[in-house]
Amino acid sequence: MTSLAVIDQHPAVIDQHPVDILPAEFDRRLESAHLKAQSLARIVEAQQLYTIIRGRKHLHVEAWVTIAEGYGYNIDIEWTHPLSDGGYEARAVIKDNTGQPIGHADAECGSEGDGHWVDDPHFQQRSMAQTRAISKVARNRLAWVVVLAGY
Repeated sequence: MTSLAVIDQHPAVIDQHPVDILPAEFDRRLESAHLKAQSLARIVEAQQLYTIIRGRKHLHVEAWVTIAEGYGYNIDIEWTHPLSDGGYEARAVIKDNTGQPIGHADAECGSEGDGHWVDDPHFQQRSMAQTRAISKVARNRLAWVVVLAGY
């Protein structure tokens, strides 16, 4: 008698978020987000956590990290690498309150055309690449809240 090996083939379970949120739930989420946005605006204005570029306020990394915290998100640098032609590239990852990654963003600093950063010390280029990646990943996930805050 031949014995056959049985391979357990369970489909991967993927946590699926509802595709369509009911209007009442959407309104509740917007109301909550609006309150958080007002808190963010108070902090940003009181501490001037923005730079005006072409007449518009652009948030500093500290403001992005603050609003991420308000949603239970944590942002970490996944890696930083030197670029072959000069400068650095970094990846930041945003995680939910369970530690699961929910997004990432890459940014660079010190490469050709990056203004004064091209001539700055490597540690400054590396640090700014990380700062840009943190701001970008937070913006990717939370821009809608910042819009509610008026930025």
